[in-house]
Amino acid sequence: MVTFKIHNISFLLFLLLLFLGSRRRRISCEKISKEEILKSIPQTCTEDKECSPGNVCYKNFCHRIFYCQNNECIEKENGMSFNETITQDNYLDAKTTDLILESCPEEARKIEKCFTRFCSNNSNCYSNICQEGTCIANSTIETTVCTLNHDYTGYHCTKPDFEKCKKDKECYPGFCNDYHMCSNEQRPYLFYALLKIFIISGVAVVIIAVGIILLLKLRVNKNKNENKNKSKNVI
Repeated sequence: MVTFKIHNISFLLFLLLLFLGSRRRRISCEKISKEEILKSIPQTCTEDKECSPGNVCYKNFCHRIFYCQNNECIEKENGMSFNETITQDNYLDAKTTDLILESCPEEARKIEKCFTRFCSNNSNCYSNICQEGTCIANSTIETTVCTLNHDYTGYHCTKPDFEKCKKDKECYPGFCNDYHMCSNEQRPYLFYALLKIFIISGVAVVIIAVGIILLLKLRVNKNKNENKNKSKNVI
């Protein structure tokens, strides 16, 4: 009986430690405003250990990354990650214990054009919304990612993959795709639009060329007939 109670107590303590550990991971993120980030001076360094956990020292600067919901931001650290490569084929197998930073617009998920790593509840997602195993973006909140400028003099904030957009320049990965989501792939419709213009132009050139050839043939035939008639009249 005593042994049984000890085992029970040990098991309960184990569960408590797990719970506290998960709570610690969730609440350890220090909040910082976007204004503070944009005003801050990049941290210099000589090696990775001088930077925040999970960040690297590159060209003597700590490459800190901040994710923001409206004006409230957290610094990316160990235990949280972003993955923009998830598809319909692999999202069910893409499970992680990290806080999932990526999220899909609800309408894009409904038509199966956007997926994140698999979530089982809201707490798995930075957006705090989990639907059909995918982290869903909160439509009332704008998510941005703040990173070092190219010249390392400060920070700038843009929209991460999957965030709604209108123009390429809004997006961290560089492009705003056909579904008005930030993406690292160029808009496919630009290619098809150019191809369409090329085909239409090609067809137009062919039609014009055929028309000119037919007109020339008609003119040649007309001249031949006129010459024949003149020859008959002379005889």
